[in-house]
Amino acid sequence: MTEENLFAKTRLIKAFLFDFDGVLTDGNMILLEDGQWLRQMHIRDCLGISRAVAAHYKLGVVTGSDSEAITIRLNSLGVEDVFLQTEDKNIAFDKFLLTYGLYPNQVAYIGDDVNDLAVLKICGLSVCPSDADSSVRNVCDYITESSGGKGCAREIIELIMKSQDLWKM
Repeated sequence: MTEENLFAKTRLIKAFLFDFDGVLTDGNMILLEDGQWLRQMHIRDCLGISRAVAAHYKLGVVTGSDSEAITIRLNSLGVEDVFLQTEDKNIAFDKFLLTYGLYPNQVAYIGDDVNDLAVLKICGLSVCPSDADSSVRNVCDYITESSGGKGCAREIIELIMKSQDLWKM
């Protein structure tokens, strides 16, 4: 994709929808003795999310996980739409669009694996981290320099907000 085409797409974005594991985390999980999992998020991603919320973008997260800790953390950052235990991400995408009266071309979707492909093919700006599955990298409009859980969310948020003159320090 040319820089001109990328810029044109970023200018239309009003919302971000993120996969969780592999995008907002590095995809690794620490398994505890009691069967619980631990994940970590990068603080730069958290700041980017907070800044996007403050700039009135709509943000959502779609995950197959059922961890309430995900919802608690994301809600604390201002993300209201957290779709847990999602098998079909298209359903969550459609619900997100309907909730906010958005068109697909107004949403940047960030995913990293094959279960994200369907939404990546219909959203306005398809994005993946640098360490995404090759089938995902092959369909995305933009591949971040950062890997999943290492600032890729902040990178795309900042890119879009700068293209709309909304990234102010």
